[in-house]
Amino acid sequence: MRIRHIIYESLLLPFKKIKLFILVFLIAVINEVISEVSYSFNLGEYTIIIMIINSFITLILLGLMLSITDKAVNESEINYFDFKENLIEGVREYLITLYYLVISVIVSALLLLPTGTLTQLKNLYTLILKLDINHSFFALHKISHELPITIMTTYAHHFTLSVFISLLILITFLSFAFISKIILIKTNNMIKAMDVRIIIRIIKNTGYLRYMKLILILTVIACIILNILFLLEYIMADIGISAVIESMMLFIGTYTFHNYFLEKH
Repeated sequence: MRIRHIIYESLLLPFKKIKLFILVFLIAVINEVISEVSYSFNLGEYTIIIMIINSFITLILLGLMLSITDKAVNESEINYFDFKENLIEGVREYLITLYYLVISVIVSALLLLPTGTLTQLKNLYTLILKLDINHSFFALHKISHELPITIMTTYAHHFTLSVFISLLILITFLSFAFISKIILIKTNNMIKAMDVRIIIRIIKNTGYLRYMKLILILTVIACIILNILFLLEYIMADIGISAVIESMMLFIGTYTFHNYFLEKH
């Protein structure tokens, strides 16, 4: 199947399976609300207990979201009330995603050095210290009028480049997470699923250029979706935006990588 066709079908999936998508979205909203509420209250000696219970509920709901997404992609059965299975799936998803997120953050931080962003931040910080700003209320207005336009423009360019590179790296390693889940389906082995060497070998077999094309297209799509959602933040709460992003990522990512890699391996 061609990459463009796979991505096109993945973008249509939330609309083709609109009932399942809405269900995943609602579960994501519930998950967000539970987390917000549980962390907003100080319950003293019961705080740790509440956090543990919240973690279990979150992981079970995450596992349920994965089951529903798998139903949308592969027409598999959904175990709505199999809490043990949903918990196991949620824990696996959490560990794999966290593992690759940490790697992506480290790689992004290392790549900030050659882009010059850290240097520009340091220069900006030094200039701000020299402005003798006594009132924080007027700080942003004063900075925007007193900093040289060339420095502001240069910083904006470096920052934009850094954001794009970081997003590209993030999507690359999140793609590793999706491939890991495919390996997990095939082998039921977490160690193999988190072995980067195996993932790179799979990518090599499918072709590095085709893989990079896939990642670049997904990065552009992610930028477009994020910009649209940020424009909607005036009419949607942060919880709603976060739930939409999570639901879209599950549907588009699962369909794309399952159809791109699973049929080959």
